[in-house]
Amino acid sequence: MSASVPSCSAEAGGASAPIFSLRRGASTGYAARLQAAEPAAPLPTEIQILGLGAVSRAAVETAARRHPGVRFTFLSRQPERHPPFSSTNVSTNVAIQGLDGPSMAPLIFCAAADEASVLRDRVERGLPLERAAVAPPNLAILASLLPRLDLRHRRVVVVTNPVELLCEALRRWTGATDVYGFGMTSDHDRVLEALRVGFELSAHDCRYLDVTGLHFLRPIPAFGRLAPRDVRELERVSPSEIARRLTGYRSPRSRAGAPDIASTFRALAGAAPQRSTLHQRLQWLVSAITASEFDGSAPPRARAADNLASVVSALVEGRTVRLSGLSSGRFVGGALDPRTGRFTVPPLTEVERELLAADLQQFDQLKRRHLS
Repeated sequence: MSASVPSCSAEAGGASAPIFSLRRGASTGYAARLQAAEPAAPLPTEIQILGLGAVSRAAVETAARRHPGVRFTFLSRQPERHPPFSSTNVSTNVAIQGLDGPSMAPLIFCAAADEASVLRDRVERGLPLERAAVAPPNLAILASLLPRLDLRHRRVVVVTNPVELLCEALRRWTGATDVYGFGMTSDHDRVLEALRVGFELSAHDCRYLDVTGLHFLRPIPAFGRLAPRDVRELERVSPSEIARRLTGYRSPRSRAGAPDIASTFRALAGAAPQRSTLHQRLQWLVSAITASEFDGSAPPRARAADNLASVVSALVEGRTVRLSGLSSGRFVGGALDPRTGRFTVPPLTEVERELLAADLQQFDQLKRRHLS
């Protein structure tokens, strides 16, 4: 039996009209009235971060400069290890056990094992790279920290991979319901880059492209808001034409000495059956762009830090932000309105629903393996 796929109107608090349901050119008045009718939560004046690493430090340095009136508090088991920030609105000397009672500040959960070391070990053992490899050590870290934290009534954004599995564990183990996973912003960025470069989709039309799926597996582009004629044009772009357009292309995020994106795309396309779908060709290009950002087994940090800063800014300002959230009992990619708590999944075509159902089956297997 195939996994059930979340409805495009599903949200954490119940069914409602989706914020992504309107096609290009349609009136947005009804959606705006729906959102305005929701009670708005006050904007946060503090953000807490658990886990001080390269990504979270760079992200908070950026966010603290943008929002000087917001307090950023790093929680640590060993706060004395961390050097201070230059911004006066960032504190690093706060021990987890030193908090005075439960906090309502949003928490960014970044505590994790060294992902690069875990992935490097897999490479040395001849095993494929996959984000799920970090599940056992990261779940153990989460379990060790939960007795010191009261998360039942606060918003939590999980950055630790595999994010959707950590979100599910946190929900099960604490009863927290306002839980979301980081990564969809980076996935959306890469999909847009692939569409602009490989498919020559205009910047105007890129505004109507949504993304769902599971961050630890793959992004699933959702073309429901794109005009049908534009989707048909994208479907006509062949792998050979994409490869031609990629000649000499370097992503702004590609590291020095990175694999050539065009060569990686050709290798992925050449290993596949002769006939391919639009989603397959787009996934090959997204994978090629992602591979160019890795430094050996070390995951991309620059894009993650920039996008984490953007997510924090959206929470502080009350702007809609792309995250993984709970929809029809599973964590999948969508969008959160921080002011109302409304989480929605974009409308999907039948093909996209089938892709998501297949990924949810993998997710269910991962849950049975690690959370049963």
